[in-house]
Amino acid sequence: MDDTKRPHRPNLRRANAAEYLRDRYGLRCSAATLKKYATRGGGPRFYRVNRTALYPFEELDRWAVQKLGALQAHASDRTHGDAMTDFEDTSASAPALN
Repeated sequence: MDDTKRPHRPNLRRANAAEYLRDRYGLRCSAATLKKYATRGGGPRFYRVNRTALYPFEELDRWAVQKLGALQAHASDRTHGDAMTDFEDTSASAPALN
């Protein structure tokens, strides 16, 4: 969905926000998932009007770009550190079993 296809409303309800994320960014995120994120954290920020969550386009765009991460040219490209340093070898410090 390009900018010219955006609805003229400045905010989207959950179901429309999920559809927007799917159509514009290819992110499979249901309205139920957005609801879960709203209660547990980790999702896009939103306005609450009475019991309705309203998601601004700018926040959906920001969150989607952050979720997608950097472009990678190779499957072994690492964006979150080296996998070998993510795990410590604790076998040497483990107590011996007798």
